[in-house]
Amino acid sequence: FQPVREYAGARLSTPVYTYTPVLTDDESTAMATESEQTTITVPGMIDETRRDYGTVLNAFQGRPSRDDIELVLLGRPVGKYGERTLERCEVLRERGWAVTTFSDWIPTEEFSAQLARTDLLVGPLRESRPVDGFREYYGRTKGSGVITDALRYGLPVALPDWYVVPEAIEPAAQ
Repeated sequence: FQPVREYAGARLSTPVYTYTPVLTDDESTAMATESEQTTITVPGMIDETRRDYGTVLNAFQGRPSRDDIELVLLGRPVGKYGERTLERCEVLRERGWAVTTFSDWIPTEEFSAQLARTDLLVGPLRESRPVDGFREYYGRTKGSGVITDALRYGLPVALPDWYVVPEAIEPAAQ
């Protein structure tokens, strides 16, 4: 992961090596078939320190529901924030929105199948998060699985404007 290599390389006198592990098989990464419905997926744990789900849910709340859009929160809830987020999703369902959520760990096969039917990934990342007594910064010292998911499944991804796109994939970012 280039941002981590640059960040650490500027602070350490020893070489820094990084990698992004990607496991794949032809079946799980097959392109989604055409569908009448647009599926917007937010992959990853519903954790207040990692993602801002409020921004995503606010985009749906207060608007008339649409049959041609499904929102999927593809991660398990963490703590009270996760529970409140699922409660907000239930309110959206009651208003007619198609919202899919999960209450526990998602098996790899199900996670992959959901990504294979996704049209747009959304990564409402927090700019930084505390990790073991220090701060990690997305795009600089910490990568996000949403980037790997986008590459693996050939999907467009919406990210915050502050996110630093890794140089190696910058030509694909528009």
